[in-house]
This record gives sequence, structure tokens and C-alpha cells, in this order.
Amino acid sequence: IFQTCCVESKSPDDNLFKYLAHIYADNHPVMHKGEGCPPDRFPGGVTNGAF
Repeated sequence: IFQTCCVESKSPDDNLFKYLAHIYADNHPVMHKGEGCPPDRFPGGVTNGAF
């Protein structure tokens, strides 16, 4: 069944993906601010693109 929005479907390595995303964003000069794509805001510079 295909759903277009807002149902989380975690992979077995979801925690690893989130960890790596935060390590990358936290060390990026702009991403960590979470304001690089106005008007969207990404807390901590990370978003879940799968939603």
C-alpha cells in the first residue's frame, strides 16, 4: 500500500542513520542552525525526508 505522507517506516538501521545525520549536521557551518532552506526549519539541521 502506497501512502503519500506522514507515516514513519523505520529501517532496521534507523538509529544509525539518525546518528550519522546529526554528526554531519552538527559539524556543518550552516546546517546545524536549521535555517538553510527558508521558510522551512529543520531542528538541529536534520529532517526525515521519508515522511
